[in-house]
Amino acid sequence: MNNQISNHHWEVLTVDFVLYDPKTGDVDYREPTEVLHLGADIALEVNEAYLTLYRMRGKDGEWEIGEKCEVLYDLPLEFPVGFNFGLTTVEIAKMSVLDFMLFLAQKKEETL
Repeated sequence: MNNQISNHHWEVLTVDFVLYDPKTGDVDYREPTEVLHLGADIALEVNEAYLTLYRMRGKDGEWEIGEKCEVLYDLPLEFPVGFNFGLTTVEIAKMSVLDFMLFLAQKKEETL
């Protein structure tokens, strides 16, 4: 097998991004978001601000990411809020690291 990510290793999931009230510990904000579930409790989220690798909290069917999750890797992308890459998370996952870096550099140039 080549070194590309294959459908046998990940799946697209909708999970909750959750923020908690620091005083009460109750859920303060909850919004569904799309991630790539890479296996076990590991997920990749890509948005205009960050590329984040999480250790999710919860269990199958009830996963969440956010404040109470362990961030394994966080890469700030620093695009304007609402920026659209023009690619889905799945398309990004299929790119090699070098292709993704070149893609980001080109998009950053376009936004300047």
